[in-house]
Amino acid sequence: MVQAATNSSLIGLALPENRETLLTENEVAYLTRQSPRTLQSLRLRGGGPVYLKLGRLIRYRSGDVRAWLESQRRTSTSDPGAQAGSEVP
Repeated sequence: MVQAATNSSLIGLALPENRETLLTENEVAYLTRQSPRTLQSLRLRGGGPVYLKLGRLIRYRSGDVRAWLESQRRTSTSDPGAQAGSEVP
């Protein structure tokens, strides 16, 4: 007979210790000083940080947001940097 798992039996098993925080769209918007609408637009065009779609929810891994921010670094205004569509407006 298979016993249903309880929430208490799953504590500590769901994610490894080195897990990354999942951020909401609003949290990423706040951290990157952009509006949620800008993030939505970037997703539509294929730019912005890599995201997860969990059902109807959009989540961002903290490491992916950090990596995207690093990819936006420039040394001058003439530095083309990333491909079109992935730059911060």
